[in-house]
Amino acid sequence: MSSTKITDAPRSGQRFEPYPAYTDSGIEWLGEIPAHWEVKQLRYTTAKIGSGKTPSGGGEVYVSEGVMLLRSQNVHFAGLRLDDVAFIDAVTDAEMAGSRVKEGDVLLNITGASLGRCCVARLNRAPANVNQHVCVIRPRRSTLKSSFLAAVVSSQSVQTQIFNTENGISRDALNFQQIGQLRVTCPTLGEQDAIADFLDRETARIDALVAKKEQLITLLQERRTALISRAVTKGLDPNAPMRDPGVEWLGEIPAHWGVTKLRYGCSLLRDGTHQPPERVAEGYPLLSVRNIVDGKLARLPDDSMISEMNFRVLERSFNIRENDILLAIVGATLGKVAVVPPSEPFAVQRSLAVLRPRRQLLDFQYLASLFQSHPFQRLLWQSVGYSAQPGIYLNALASFRVSVPPIREQAEIVKFVLEVGGIIDELIGRIREAIERLKELRTALISAG
Repeated sequence: MSSTKITDAPRSGQRFEPYPAYTDSGIEWLGEIPAHWEVKQLRYTTAKIGSGKTPSGGGEVYVSEGVMLLRSQNVHFAGLRLDDVAFIDAVTDAEMAGSRVKEGDVLLNITGASLGRCCVARLNRAPANVNQHVCVIRPRRSTLKSSFLAAVVSSQSVQTQIFNTENGISRDALNFQQIGQLRVTCPTLGEQDAIADFLDRETARIDALVAKKEQLITLLQERRTALISRAVTKGLDPNAPMRDPGVEWLGEIPAHWGVTKLRYGCSLLRDGTHQPPERVAEGYPLLSVRNIVDGKLARLPDDSMISEMNFRVLERSFNIRENDILLAIVGATLGKVAVVPPSEPFAVQRSLAVLRPRRQLLDFQYLASLFQSHPFQRLLWQSVGYSAQPGIYLNALASFRVSVPPIREQAEIVKFVLEVGGIIDELIGRIREAIERLKELRTALISAG
């Protein structure tokens, strides 16, 4: 943490002032610290370092209410996010009594992409437990305050230690011994209170700004979808005569537009393999719904691979081409859409449908935009069938009726969609850059505090 002290400043907020004396910490990444501060391994400042486990039965034992089971997706630097928290019953909680969370514990994500994220457990007396991906750190009150410890663990100095010591094989991971060996600064308890109060106040201001910018991104995304939905279902001419084609989800369409079922508008409408071949270290990618990211097809570092022999067997059924449309038809992210870009050959799993519009009837970009529209997305979710997870049967998808403007008009609609989408995406990109700068400022503030 800081090599400066925090003092009050009239109305202008806070300012940093140097301490009267410093000493070399003996640690390269920490440098000099105030002479009266100590540096200790975390294990000597805590009453508990430990995590939970996956409950017996996994997600099948989750209940609608009961004891919160805090997972890595709930732990964020700005605090706990409980919008998607899972719950376990009292019996399962009793089986996991050793990992119960107390008010004021510091929670640290110790595996995966969120490794290093941490916060103080503010539970308002609600009972909670954790799974194996979240470590509970309970500071000794005589040595460290919870808010200060969370700030220290969030600081660049400790985050550097975390990422220099993780030892995951397939995923980034920390073990309890490594956590206990993390070195933290220990000012006096009074200084810890002052530093924690300052950081709570200043990071709250930054978090509020980030939240407002994230809300603006959501509004822009909604505006983009609304404009695109209007264009692909009603056309660009607000004065065009309209008619009711008898398709409930479409409503009225321009009088000169046609309507067709997807089975007639596409030369290919198939889903991916229902029996995925054995995975191999090197070969051909076998992609799924997770590869649709922000409306684009993305290759990921841990994509499944299949052998050339198995790929050729799948290819006999159909092959995927540039400008085909991928539509997620299974799972919680049902409805995601992407157009296949120029790419190396790949196969897909059953979570994706592959559609190839007939060029003389449907422009691929028009159809992809129609799939992304609010009305079509509602149609998908109204038509789902459930087994283990929501899904659309291919026969149902093939029977969906879609609007067919004249092909030249489709090109005009696509041009509008790309222009509007480009303008809004550029605005969203700038806002995201501003958010990243605010997050960097937050990290720098904590490290300096």
